[in-house]
Amino acid sequence: FFLKPLLKALEPLVALIGVISNSLVKLLGINPEKEIEEELRPEELRTLLLSSGMPKRQLDMLLGIFDMDYLSVNDVMITKNEIVGINLKDDIEDIVKNLNTLRYTYIPLYKDSIDNISGFISSNKKADFLSLDKPSKTSLKTFIEDPLFIPENTPLNTQLANFQLENKRVGLIVDEYGDIEGLITLRDILEIIVGEITSDTLEKMDIMPQADGSFMLEGSMMIRDINKRINWDLPTDGPKTLSGLILETAQSIPESNVGIKIGEYRFETVLIKDNVVKMAKAERIELEDEEED
Repeated sequence: FFLKPLLKALEPLVALIGVISNSLVKLLGINPEKEIEEELRPEELRTLLLSSGMPKRQLDMLLGIFDMDYLSVNDVMITKNEIVGINLKDDIEDIVKNLNTLRYTYIPLYKDSIDNISGFISSNKKADFLSLDKPSKTSLKTFIEDPLFIPENTPLNTQLANFQLENKRVGLIVDEYGDIEGLITLRDILEIIVGEITSDTLEKMDIMPQADGSFMLEGSMMIRDINKRINWDLPTDGPKTLSGLILETAQSIPESNVGIKIGEYRFETVLIKDNVVKMAKAERIELEDEEED
């Protein structure tokens, strides 16, 4: 339930990073359309970002990506003494009671001690198990996901790729002797980039204020929500989403990014995919200034 909205939220962020990076290199007098013979060093890019004047939220995200090069799984893991799980040696009644109590996305299941973790049960699988007429230890085993073991001090960017490669969302960090040191989830790594992830965080990422007073907006946003949250007055008697409004105004599906004006608002598409506007830059304009131009 968590990853789908997160991936949806991060797609515009990828496009935003592309826009920001192109703008930054232009500040240096570099044409991003041409091949760059000499790459900037990471510390130079960091300095450039810090002096760019971009909004704090986007700046923190980009700096979070840089930080991943210097952090390992040990820096963000849940240490062994903080891991809360369920003992498979308990009676099934106690196991069911504890499953109903714990609210983690992934719950460790162990035998006797945390040092002997058998696997994890996800929140979705937990719901399926608890919905059984007669839950049992035998049936519980069919819902357990085998643990992924991660060598200590693995770089965060490496582990992010490993999660994707292994199609896993949680893993156990072990030392050279195979002893468990801690637990890490995909969410822990992503929070290095986007900060603490909550339902409010996901909502706020669909409208991202820019330093020049404009906004980056997700195309899937309802027009009424845009009007309410940033006090605009976009027309609501036609298409319900921003993407629909832009495409209706353009009277076609643009093959490349375009700029259009709708009343006192100017829009520039940033990302078009699958015949839908995924992201657009928007700003309020003065109609008098436009008429003079």
